[in-house]
Amino acid sequence: AALSALTAYEDDAIGTNIVAALPKFPADVRASALALLTSRSAWSLTLLRDIQAKRIDIALVPPDIADRLRQSKDITVC
Repeated sequence: AALSALTAYEDDAIGTNIVAALPKFPADVRASALALLTSRSAWSLTLLRDIQAKRIDIALVPPDIADRLRQSKDITVC
């Protein structure tokens, strides 16, 4: 619930901090965090950059989140 409340804020630092903490989150919290990250293009890009840089293991990203990223309306994300 606390993570979903962060969607009200546009601060890029939120995405950066959530991505940095992502590997440490338990699976249920990670799912909420990934949903949060896909709610904003800037946060999605932060996630994608960290995956590309191998700071985040692609295996942590479930298929539904990968689909959301691919279906983004922002061409810089998909």
